[in-house]
Formats: sequence, structure tokens, C-alpha cells
Amino acid sequence: MPDATKPPVVSDPVEPEKKVAKKGRGAKQRGRVTKAKKKVADEAATEVPEVHVVETPAVTLSCPDTTSVEPEEPPSEMSAPLKKDYTRRRKTSEVVATPTEVKVEGSFQTGDYIMAVADRNKPQPPIWRIEGRSLLQRFEPILADGLLLHRNISSFSAWNSLEQSKYTNITVRIHSNSRSATVVQVLDVHDPDPENTSTTTTTKNGEESHKMENLVDKYQVYLQTLLSHVLDPNFLAEVHRENDEYFLSNLQAIDGENDRQRNSLQGTHRWSPDLFRVVTAFPHVAIAEHVSDAPCQGCQASGVNVECTFSGCHYGSMDLCEEASSQEERQQLCSACSQPLQRYSRLYHYKFHTFRKCKEKVAEVQKEGTLKESHIILERCLQDDDWVNEMLSDLENLWHSCEAS
Repeated sequence: MPDATKPPVVSDPVEPEKKVAKKGRGAKQRGRVTKAKKKVADEAATEVPEVHVVETPAVTLSCPDTTSVEPEEPPSEMSAPLKKDYTRRRKTSEVVATPTEVKVEGSFQTGDYIMAVADRNKPQPPIWRIEGRSLLQRFEPILADGLLLHRNISSFSAWNSLEQSKYTNITVRIHSNSRSATVVQVLDVHDPDPENTSTTTTTKNGEESHKMENLVDKYQVYLQTLLSHVLDPNFLAEVHRENDEYFLSNLQAIDGENDRQRNSLQGTHRWSPDLFRVVTAFPHVAIAEHVSDAPCQGCQASGVNVECTFSGCHYGSMDLCEEASSQEERQQLCSACSQPLQRYSRLYHYKFHTFRKCKEKVAEVQKEGTLKESHIILERCLQDDDWVNEMLSDLENLWHSCEAS
């Protein structure tokens, strides 16, 4: 009996001792944590008076990293230039009672109001305000009580040294100013500033000349590709099949800029889906005067000025080969739709029209009779600098007309 009771007596103290030992270590650890927390709290408490001392104007000016002004900034979805604009403008919800004239002279500065030189002769041109170093905010024309005014909208454009020669200063009077909108009246449009032009000439000429050299090189390869396709109808298919980077990259450079200009026109003019179908299906557009009270088939506005006839053969987008001819279609449009629509058509079908001009050039060279080898004909076409420059100039003029519209 005594032997039977010994094991429980020996085993019972062992488990409590282990538990007590664990509790002891845990208690010590908790004690250290409690002391550490208390120490951190004491240190934080001692630093509180120092934080209050920092709130003096002198210390705030010497600490640009302070975030004390963050609650006063506009919502986070605003861009950085807009934040600067809000802090610069008058902070009031009331309309300014007394109109203020803003006259700017000399080179461009942040806050200046400017107008594109290409828009000077338009009856209701948009204007812009310089927001920071790299952004322009657009002001749309509005009519109020018989006055032509301009109000800011949420539309922006890039601003850099290369863009400055395209704009001129204007004098405006602030008609009203609130947190939600700024309305101004244009008083005078200045002549382009010669000093402004001269200060940007060096930078602009350097970058523009480099850009022009790249464009000339790319366009020569573009013509080389289409001329080669005239001489070998399988050339484009082989380029795509072999994924030839030399030809494809230069094709995409020119076609990509055409697409960008075309998308810009499409975003500016809200044409009907049927008009888009017709202009993309037919490569040729002829315009004749046609006055009618019927609504425009492009934008549904009242009053028709012209009738557009769309014609020409459909063609393959890959090989540019003409398919069976189809019947022509007509659309009655207003003048506001017909002019940009012609540019849109030229951009969309540019590769096809250029391919046809390359055909004519090859035929002209072949008339000499002595040239039979394809590579010699190709070289002779590309050596005609007058022809190459004329083709490139036509394309550049097309791009410029799209940007000015």
C-alpha cells in the first residue's frame, strides 16, 4: 500500500512546478513588456510639449516636410497642378464683385492666360491658363448676356518648351471667380512675343531637327516598304510572316501617328455610326454644294450645306489589293462635319493612297525602258528627293491641319 501511493505523491509536484516555472517566465516577460510600454509612453508624454512648440511660423517655414496643410488640400483625385492652383486662387465661395483685369507681358509664367496662334482668327476660340510647369487648363467659350466669356473645364494639355511658340499671351478680365469655376473675358490678343520665340529657338531647333531627322528616316523606309510591295505583291505578307522588325517598326511609326490624329478627330466630332461605316468603307470622298433644311446625317444638326459622295474600291488591309468595286454612297452633311471628315478619310486610307502613288512612281521610272531589275527601280525612286520630300510634306500638312482644327 505505501508503495502504491508514492508515485502520485512524486508526480503531482512535478507538473505544478513546470507550470509555475512557465508562469514565472511569462510573468517576467509581461513585466518587461509592461515596463517597455510604460517607458515608451513616458517618452511620448515628454515629447508632447515639443510638438506643440513646432507650431510656430518660423519653425513651419524651416520644415517643408510638415504635413499640417494636407487637410486643406483638394480631394486626392485632383492632379498636383490643380492643388497648386487651388492654393493660388482666392479661397471663397462668393463671386468676385469687381472685375479684375489681368494683363501679362513678356515670357510665359504660371497663371498666364494664352491662346493658340492657330486659333486667333476663329470666332469663338478656346483659351488656356498655364498650370505649373507642364500643364495647360482649357477654358471653353460661353455666351452670357451677349458677352463672349470663357469658363474653365476639366480638360488639360501638355505644356513644355516646344509648345511655347504655338501660343501667344492675351489680356483677360476676371468676370467671376469661385471655388467651382473661373469665368474670364478676353480683352486683347497680343502678337506673338519675339523674345519668347527666340528664347526657345535653340532648344526647339535642336529637338525639332532631331525629331525631323527621325521622321525623314522612318518615312523613307515607309516608302521603301510600299515601293517594294509594288514590285513584289507578296512583300508585305512576307514582312508580317517573318516579323521583320526593320520594316514593321517604321510602318507602325507612321501608321501609329495617323491613328492618333484620326482618334483625336473622332473624339472631337460625334458622328453617327453610319457615317463612320461609309467613310471607312470607301477610300474616296467628293464634296459638292447642297443646301437643305434637312438635318445633318453626321451630327443631326439642322441645316445641310454639302453632299459627300463616297466611292472607290474596297481593298485588303494587309496586301492593299483592290477588290470588286461597289456602288457609291452619299451623305448630306453640314460644313462643320464635312471638313474634318475629309481629313479623317485621308488619315484612315493614307497607306492605300500612298501605295497607289508608289505604283504611279514605279510606272514612271519603268517608262525609261532601260531599267528592268527591281532593286534598281527601287533605288531610282528613293533617290528622287523632290518626290520623297513632296510626299512627306503632304503628310506633315495633313497632321498640322488636324491639330489646328
